[in-house]
Amino acid sequence: MERGFAAVADDIAEIKSEMATKDDIADVKSTLADHTKILNNHTPDLAVIKNDVTTNLDKRLQLAVRVSAIEKHLGLDKKIAA
Repeated sequence: MERGFAAVADDIAEIKSEMATKDDIADVKSTLADHTKILNNHTPDLAVIKNDVTTNLDKRLQLAVRVSAIEKHLGLDKKIAA
């Protein structure tokens, strides 16, 4: 019986040695808060980048349509037999 209690006591001691402390949790919360601030600061920048990408993609598509129409008008869209 004493062996069983000793084994349980050893298991509890091992768990306590590996458990996070209040200070560990406070450090994690502080780090998380810092990262949240950083991400929140970058959110407007990401919105601007997203808008720029959308605008440029739209311009690219418009240019592709125009180039295709010009090529068709000039007859460049036809493949020449070798």
